[in-house]
Amino acid sequence: MAKNKHRSYTSPKAIRYFLSTMVIVIILLLVQFLLLAFMYMGLFLRSGESIYYAVAYVTLYFISMFVVLTVVNRRCPTAYKLAWAVPILLFPAAGGIFYILARSRNTHRIALARIKKNRTLLHKDLPITHRPSKDETGNFSTLPVYLQKEGFPSFTATDARFLESGETYYKFLLDDLKGAKQFIFLEFFIIHEGVMWDSILEILEQKAKEGVVVRILYDGMGSLKTLPAGYCKKLKEKGIDAKVFQKFVPLISTMQNNRDHRKIVSIDGRIAYTGGINLSDEYINQYDRFGHWLDSGIRIEGRAATQFTRFFLEMWYTNHKPDPEPSLFFGSDEKKETKGIVIPYADSPLFESNCIKETYLALINSARDYLYITTPYLIPGDDILSALKIAAQSGVDVRLITPYHGDHAVVHVISRSYYKELSEAGVRIYEYLPGFIHSKNFVCDDTVCSVGTTNLDYRSLYLHYECGALCFGNDAVMQVKNDFLKTLDLCRELTPEGIKKQSAPLRLFISVMRLFEPML
Repeated sequence: MAKNKHRSYTSPKAIRYFLSTMVIVIILLLVQFLLLAFMYMGLFLRSGESIYYAVAYVTLYFISMFVVLTVVNRRCPTAYKLAWAVPILLFPAAGGIFYILARSRNTHRIALARIKKNRTLLHKDLPITHRPSKDETGNFSTLPVYLQKEGFPSFTATDARFLESGETYYKFLLDDLKGAKQFIFLEFFIIHEGVMWDSILEILEQKAKEGVVVRILYDGMGSLKTLPAGYCKKLKEKGIDAKVFQKFVPLISTMQNNRDHRKIVSIDGRIAYTGGINLSDEYINQYDRFGHWLDSGIRIEGRAATQFTRFFLEMWYTNHKPDPEPSLFFGSDEKKETKGIVIPYADSPLFESNCIKETYLALINSARDYLYITTPYLIPGDDILSALKIAAQSGVDVRLITPYHGDHAVVHVISRSYYKELSEAGVRIYEYLPGFIHSKNFVCDDTVCSVGTTNLDYRSLYLHYECGALCFGNDAVMQVKNDFLKTLDLCRELTPEGIKKQSAPLRLFISVMRLFEPML
């Protein structure tokens, strides 16, 4: 199978779709921004000519001041508050109105109510699960207790295998899809027609003909440029039920930020996959986008796989009538002899709790020997940044692998701006030289690992729907560790002395962009 080194997203079909959809969306968004700008300039320039304009300007000014107070008192990161407060204060006549339009709470409330209802429905018959002992979890014994209270119990009788590359993930996935008997659920941020997706789709179509229930959920933003309009209809013609999660619409709203960034495969309630891998050819290196693309995932087989079925249905039911008996999709409660425990976990931007960020913090704070992290983006926020520095200064061997080639130029520059501060605190930082690394993995003290979809940035930690699997004491832990150490051979280590001094214009640019980190 030949690799296409020059494939892009701009095939003739993609260009037609781009022109028919993206351009229209951009134009409509620009119109909204321009209307607000004209309103602001009109009121500002004419406020001295008429008492009516002056009253309108002052009224909008006080609305903006009230909005800033509201923003400052929200339960969210300080950086996120600044990202809103600064532009509102710079443009007070229009800033407050812009925030009110963008933060329409009605849509948030409706979505939150649906998610809560779905979670209650899907977790009411959750079987009695394992209560881990301190011997199984070591320094991390409080983490399973916390996740249990958040609705994510611990499972035994589960095998977990770390899949160290997109190519390995792809091979295992094709074999498991071919063996499906009852249902296949797929939930992905990006689906892109090509070698990977076309071969998967061929199996899905055949399985649908055999009577297997096949459902696909993909994100409206993530797949905006990679799938043609009306793609769900095309899939339904093949016997596959498909939905777009939160179609992208050209309206100014922060709901556009709440994307389904999860990557889930659930097969018959007994096998599940998650990790960083999307269904697109760069993930299996069928074309060269940013050099060699390194990603990873995890294959779950056994009782814990049922949780990923629940995660999928929780999102599926947000725009689809629930099944009469969803428990039919939960698989058998078979007991198999395995070692270790697996805790599938997920997060929603609509909940006040932030369990994935708290899980990451617990891993960092509880590590005593070593902490190895792989992440494509490093915009950690004050709490995680501080925790990483304290861990390194306390004698923990903290190492990070990030990409040498970034996929988003501005984000890559901001990520690198944290290197010096972390390195000076004792954190060892490595860049993956062959290309872009997209894995999101933690491994600590030969005891626990996490493989999932969540990056170390604001979007993943606060704005997206995410998921992952936490493993204690099974083979996956050492597999993640050994893969990390093997990957170091393909990296360059950056020391405080070796980190290039930034020019004055670049430092100014980074200072400004850091105000808007939550939006990057």
